[in-house]
Amino acid sequence: EVFPARVADIGTNLLLVWSVQFAALGDFYSKRARNIVPALTGAVILVYLGWMLAVGPENARVYPIRFGDFGAFSLGELVLIGNVFIAVGLIAAKRKEFPAQARPFLAILLITFTTGLLLAMPNNNQVDLRILAWHALWHIVGALGFFVLWAFNDTRFNNHQLKG
Repeated sequence: EVFPARVADIGTNLLLVWSVQFAALGDFYSKRARNIVPALTGAVILVYLGWMLAVGPENARVYPIRFGDFGAFSLGELVLIGNVFIAVGLIAAKRKEFPAQARPFLAILLITFTTGLLLAMPNNNQVDLRILAWHALWHIVGALGFFVLWAFNDTRFNNHQLKG
């Protein structure tokens, strides 16, 4: 894996999650919260990325949480997971303010996040049953999560009625 690609990968994921936090704060929270939360989470993200660049490719691979031979969470993944928890928490805390039609999408979004978290645990090269590439599945589930997030917001803003 090439170091600039690794920095870009985690950096763009962190930017994406930070922007979801920013959007949730803009929709539901006070001006003070809109100023404080993204400043703090953004600072953590920038400190992490700065540290990663400063220590270089050899020393930036730190795995604080290990799952034996099966896999581990790197420091960057933990920063990402923490920021996702904040983003999801900001949205979930205001769930009673959403139209009833949008709430099922929020539940699906939480299930999708949890599934992605579990799929991200194995090593990047962990393949089972010849076709089950765990890390690749994490990316697919993450992409599906953005479709669910889009459906959630579309239903929330446009007040669509669910049929069924």
